[in-house]
Amino acid sequence: MFQRRMLPASSTRLGYPPLSPPCPYPQPKVWVAIATRMVPRQTVLSCGVGLVFTGNLYPAQRFRIEVPTCSNERGAISGLLSALRTVATDASLVIALENRAVVAQFTKRLSDNVASGWLATGTLAPIYRAAAAALTRRSLGTQFVPFRTHALHVEALSQANAARSLPPRETVATTHTSLALRGRPLATLTQGSAQLTLIASQKVPERKSTVTNIGLAIQAAGDAAGVWPTPARVWSSIRSRDIHRPTREFLWKLIHGAYKVGAFWLHVQDHEDKARCTTCGGTIESMQHILVECTAPGQKLIWELTAELSGRAGTAWKIPTLGSIMSSSLTGAAASAAQRRDFGAQRRQRILISEAAFLIWRLRCERVIQHENDPAKFATDQEIVRRWRATIQRRIRLDLQFTNRRRFGPRTLSLASMRATWEPILHPGSDPPPDNWWGGTGFLVRIWDGCSESPSGLNDEQLAQESDSSSREGA
Repeated sequence: MFQRRMLPASSTRLGYPPLSPPCPYPQPKVWVAIATRMVPRQTVLSCGVGLVFTGNLYPAQRFRIEVPTCSNERGAISGLLSALRTVATDASLVIALENRAVVAQFTKRLSDNVASGWLATGTLAPIYRAAAAALTRRSLGTQFVPFRTHALHVEALSQANAARSLPPRETVATTHTSLALRGRPLATLTQGSAQLTLIASQKVPERKSTVTNIGLAIQAAGDAAGVWPTPARVWSSIRSRDIHRPTREFLWKLIHGAYKVGAFWLHVQDHEDKARCTTCGGTIESMQHILVECTAPGQKLIWELTAELSGRAGTAWKIPTLGSIMSSSLTGAAASAAQRRDFGAQRRQRILISEAAFLIWRLRCERVIQHENDPAKFATDQEIVRRWRATIQRRIRLDLQFTNRRRFGPRTLSLASMRATWEPILHPGSDPPPDNWWGGTGFLVRIWDGCSESPSGLNDEQLAQESDSSSREGA
């Protein structure tokens, strides 16, 4: 599958200038196996890389890289770059690379990557360009072969595992002066590709509110787990599949400070009154006030219902802050080994906190925008309870649907994850839950056994319909 040869080093089809001809005398063929292993539960993501060469020409290598956006792909390309710099340029190189994504970038996607200046590889573009330049400098061809068929793949894996305990080192993505090309070839340049290249070369200034909110989220996550995630980790956690899409958008805008509340309206003529919360005696509104401080119907009750549901599953509850809400998608993601043992509890907290905050925001928008702060139209406690329960039941139904492997394929939620998340709520106590409880009907009614008074005798179908309507409002 991977037995594709790189273009010869003397070829200009890569867009690089031709180099000197290959050495006239034969050189030994060098085989190298490259493996990577991520280091779990670290403040900054890191990856161990192991390289094993055939023969006694080059010693085995192992090192660890540590960067905010670390991944197995970054580790693999770093290992490839290290191998290219180690082996003489006039030797034929055969590479067994474990990461297939990197192999694809240098084989079937090579022409497109060169034409686009490797911009499709995102933040890895500099190191990919350095590796491409190093491959081009080689006098003889370079070949990729399947990793598992290589005789040294087991030793490469052991080197990668051993490298995870080493001090980190920096991968310098330097490029040979004659090969340091940027931009796109004129032969393939279009107006659209030129615009994308210009956009990628510009540095977007950071917004002050975004920097402040990211700091609050990192501080809250660090206080809760004992390790402090990077800003990149906070942003990537929002895209977690555990978070419903409308809730993801809410968290993204919340961190960016994109919602027009409070001080925003003080600078809009004839709309200054919108900056104040009429329920709380004219207090200047902010997302902190709306989500955790406001005395209007909704905020306090929803957090009490969330605490009640969390306590039903035996999970400790802490009063939320704005920082903990913004970092709710990180719950358990950066925790220590002891804190990560109960995966279901961590996933349940991510869902409960984010969904509760989003429902509070929707209720506030209805009260202020739709009903214009008319106290006669404020949501009643019974209605708030009803909508909260509908939200939770919708999430359980979504999780059940996502366990269908035939329908969702690689995006399928494992049955074990679904059970670990919701069984402590549906079947609390020490008694084991019934077998295949999710395959029957009426199992959602058990959630509210022993909770506050049931809302107006609504049945499960009515709650589901109300949940669907509330989901559309949030979208």
